[in-house]
Order: sequence, then structure tokens, then C-alpha cells
Amino acid sequence: MYSKFRWFVLFVMFIVTASTSLILIAPVTIVDSISSSSHLAPPTIITASMSTFNLFIVLSVMAGGILVDKFGVTKIYVLCLALVICGNVVMANLGNEVWGIFLSRAFQGLGTGPIMVSITLVARQWFKQNEHGIVTGLQGMAVSIGIAIGFVLVPRLVTYVEDWGTVFYYLSLINLTGIVLTLIVIFCPKLEPVELDVPSPMQQTATEFKLLQPLVLIGVVSLFCSTWLQQSVNSVGAGFIGTELGLGQIHGADLMFYYSIAYAIGSPLGGAVAGIWLKGQKDNLVILVCFLISAIFSFVITQYTETAGLIICLLILGLFQSFISPITLSFIARTYPKEVIGKVSGFTMMFNFAAGILSPYACALLLSTLGTYSSSFIAMITVSIIGGLVGFKLKVKNN
Repeated sequence: MYSKFRWFVLFVMFIVTASTSLILIAPVTIVDSISSSSHLAPPTIITASMSTFNLFIVLSVMAGGILVDKFGVTKIYVLCLALVICGNVVMANLGNEVWGIFLSRAFQGLGTGPIMVSITLVARQWFKQNEHGIVTGLQGMAVSIGIAIGFVLVPRLVTYVEDWGTVFYYLSLINLTGIVLTLIVIFCPKLEPVELDVPSPMQQTATEFKLLQPLVLIGVVSLFCSTWLQQSVNSVGAGFIGTELGLGQIHGADLMFYYSIAYAIGSPLGGAVAGIWLKGQKDNLVILVCFLISAIFSFVITQYTETAGLIICLLILGLFQSFISPITLSFIARTYPKEVIGKVSGFTMMFNFAAGILSPYACALLLSTLGTYSSSFIAMITVSIIGGLVGFKLKVKNN
């Protein structure tokens, strides 16, 4: 039987993930404060903070996946949260210099990458197959909630303590909470993973497994396209509504809230639909439908100018785009030999985070070349079609 303690493990995963996504967004919520004390230009602070963090996530996820396979999830959580705390300390003391920001965000990115990769092994070790999608989806929700808390909490902490550097010591307490919760999982003797010997659908052992095989690459493309779409909407949505449609910057930002909420709710919901309702038998069909809906409403949103229509489009885009990532990750969790799940996840997420870096640059290029934010939504149609056609192949062939 699966232990009920798995739900505490899920809670720990949620807190650990949310604590790192809060750190991800923290510097850009207080750019003015950092700029005032450091005399660095805001664009420099934003670029040094976000590009460095994402770069080191990309560099760490592949190695992180291998380490998760070798040492297990809990040890990786403790090590990686310690790296994040080191980054916080560097930011608090050296964040007035560009190289200090770079060093801080390098530590934080290196710590975050393996934590993100570990979710597939958490799902495989602790949870039933039909729960895998919910688990991977809740990690996506944790990222969204951590970012949302960061936007609300960090500026208020700066106002309270009147020193933005000190705030990063306070934020370290949240990361430290994640370490304490993880230690409970490690040292409670009766709470070992209750992984049952569920055979892999693939007719391969860990020694026979090859990373560069079609099924793995299909998952890579599916997740890459999913992340590209999410980052594109986040990059140009507010500008499209506020500037191109002339509804105002604040109104554009307010409407993007609907997309974020739909995405946060849709992540675990998509996992539940695919895993519990469809029992993991129609993952490829769900992915195809979600990408096709994304393609349709990426066009439809460019035809609306009134608030109600825009909100409906953003809700639909957020909901169905959010299904794809947890379904793809749950497929990885239950399909491949358990000894290589971390490696497959790391390889897949390396391209996933690369999409998160490349998509905003592509949106900026389209804006500078064509002069419209809506051109990025039109480009999303092509990305959605590619993702749908490739994602439809995400299934194990019966021999």
C-alpha cells in the first residue's frame, strides 16, 4: 500500500519549490531599491538577475537529474536549498555590484534546477500512477504561487526593514523551512518511500536505455513548445493589451492576472484529468487537443478589443497551455526505468528552461521587426501546431 505520508512529502515538495520560485522573482520586485543604493541602471539589474538565474538553471538540470537518480530527492533538496541560501547571503552583501548579483544568482540557479527536475522521481517513488499528473501539476502551481507571493511580500519587507539587502536574510528563513521539512522526511524511520515494483511500460532495462531515442525527444519538443507558449504570453500579453490595443499599462497587467490564475489552477487539474479520469491512456490525445486550442485562441485573442473577450481568451489559453507540462512529466515518471527517470527529466527540462530564455528574445525580435505585440501571438499558432503534431506521438508502442 502507498503510505498516507506521501501527502506530507507532497507538501514538502510544494514548500521547497515555492521557496525557490520566490527567490527567482525577488530582485525584480525591488529594482528601484537596488538601483537607488547601487546606482546600477534598472535594465542592468533585471538582466543580471533573470538571465543569470535562468542560465544556471539550464546548466544545472542535466547534472541535477543524474544526481537525483544517484542520491535521491531528499539529499538533493537539502544541498540545493543550502546553495540558494548561499546565494541569498551573497546578494545581501554584494548585491550592489553587477558581479555580486551574477554570483548570487548563479548559486540560486544552480540550487533551483535539480529541485525542479526531482519532481518526476517524487511522483514515481511515492505516488500511484494515476496521481503522477497531479503531483507534477502541483509543482507548476507551487512555482506560480511562489512568484505571486514574491511580488506581494518582498517589496513590503523592504519597506518594513528599510534595507533591501537584509530582506534576503529574511527570505532565507523560508528556504531554511524547506530544509527542516525535508529533514523530517529523511529522519522519520517509518517514512521511507513506499515505491511499489510497478514495471516500466518500456521493454528496456536501465543499462539498455538510450537517452537520444525518439520517445524522449518527442517529450523534449512537447515541453519546449509548452514553455515557449507560456513565456510568450507572459512576455507580450500586457504590452499587447495595454499598448497595442490602447487599454493602458495597468489594465494590461491586471488582465494578465487571469492568465496566471488559470495556469496555476490548470496545472494540477490537467494532471488529474489525464491521470485519474483518463487513467494515463490518452496523454498524447490530451496534449494534441491542448495545443490545438492554444493555436485557435492565439489567433482569436488578436481579434478582440473589449475586456470580456480578452479575459475569456486569456483564461482558455492559461488553462489549456498549463495541462501540457504536467502530463508530459507524469508520462516520464511512469514510462522509463526508475533508475534513469532523473536523467530523462534533466535532459527534457534543460530544453524546457532554454525555451524560457529564448522565447522572450524571439518576442522582442518580432516586436522590433514588425512593430506589433500581436505578431508573437501569431507566431504562437505555429509553435502550437508543431507541439500538437509532435506531442500526439507521445505514447509507448505495444510490441
